Amino acid sequence: PTLSAEGALELAEAFEFLGGLRLRHQAEQIRRGLPPDNHVAPAALTALERTQLKAVFAVVGRQQETLAQRYRQRSE
Repeated sequence: PTLSAEGALELAEAFEFLGGLRLRHQAEQIRRGLPPDNHVAPAALTALERTQLKAVFAVVGRQQETLAQRYRQRSE
């Protein structure tokens, strides 16, 4: 099973958004003298970023479901 071109693009954009959040979070931790980690608290995000994060999770969920359905169909 393969992803559609649209699905692949959505996942790439989701990955880019998540990577950007992570990098900004880590840069801020370094500026504050803290060791960088990967835990970005949703409460620390702007309202727009939280909305975008929900959309990213929806994209990932849709693609997971699509792949799960394709694998179930092949195994039946």
